[in-house]
Amino acid sequence: MFKDYAVWFKNKIKNNLTYNLRQVCYIVSIWVFVTLFFIYIKFNDIPENYLNEIYKIKQGITKNWMYQTALFIGLGFGVVLGFLHIFVYPYIERTQKFWFNIFIRIAVFCILSHIVYFTLLTTYGYSMNTKLILLGFNDSGTINILVYAFVTETLVGLLMLLRRNLGRKYFINTIKNTYRHPKEENRVFMFLDLEDSTVIAKKIGHLNFSRFIQDCFWDLSDITLKYGAEIYQFVGDEAVITWKVSKNFDYEKCIALYFCYKGLLESKSDFYMQKYQTKPNFRCAVHSGKVSVVLVGDYKREIAYYGNVLNLGSRLQKNCKEHDAEILISEDFSENLKDQWYGLTPITLHHLKGINDIQTAYKVSEENKKYYFYL
Repeated sequence: MFKDYAVWFKNKIKNNLTYNLRQVCYIVSIWVFVTLFFIYIKFNDIPENYLNEIYKIKQGITKNWMYQTALFIGLGFGVVLGFLHIFVYPYIERTQKFWFNIFIRIAVFCILSHIVYFTLLTTYGYSMNTKLILLGFNDSGTINILVYAFVTETLVGLLMLLRRNLGRKYFINTIKNTYRHPKEENRVFMFLDLEDSTVIAKKIGHLNFSRFIQDCFWDLSDITLKYGAEIYQFVGDEAVITWKVSKNFDYEKCIALYFCYKGLLESKSDFYMQKYQTKPNFRCAVHSGKVSVVLVGDYKREIAYYGNVLNLGSRLQKNCKEHDAEILISEDFSENLKDQWYGLTPITLHHLKGINDIQTAYKVSEENKKYYFYL
């Protein structure tokens, strides 16, 4: 377990260190805010000369000192729990049972709470019964603080879970209600599909196949973050990945994402062979253009894209195997490519389902290892 975690942690650091540290900073900010807010609500309207009389604290303790201590506690809690939420808990959630995950989180919270409790006891000198039991506190005020902190940690956990489930940009756009009304955007779409999925499913069984896909898409997630992509949706054994095109957009990174993912799967071939007796191989198609985007649904909401870009991209993907192509890119997408560290072979496609025009696509072949500069 520890060896697997070390590999997972190394990839987490290697692929998305900046993004992950930013997430830690978000959590630290939340904890700093809630601790300072607690001091403000609890003590702000009480004159300092009455603090000792009401709360039995040491003489000379000021509100400024309380705010400084709250800041220190918020930073301490935030850094430790932020690191755990980003670099530890996801792995435990993935590899261990639900109740073990809950136990670890509660145990860590209790340990941190006791450390802070004894720190406050020493610093402020509360008149508390010092005969403490191992997992409990005897003071009602302290219990209120613990409940407040526990609720905060629960909300942080739910917030991170919601963010992961919706996706990084989808979460913000959903909160901001950005796509309440349809908008037009210029986007790149990649349709990434597992090769021979039916054969694999029959070989290893549908439950193991589900775990197989779960591992494949888990490995894909960090790669998409590295290349600034968003996962639009998972459809069975297919992942639809998208980029919003901005000024000076690097179209080459869309192709580099595939080769990076391919390289990662090849490096983990022993893991997949040992666990599933098969190695994953994905083919994909890439297309770009203007689409409409809108928030759909009520009880279950989702940001959805519409347009011929998705239709043609999906049809191109269906032709990958027929033309022995790892990647097929559309003519529109190819016109935006500049630094071609790969080979392009034109292919004429007739009678694509739902598309009347004859389409020219390009089969992408890896000519050198320059894409590793993207790693």
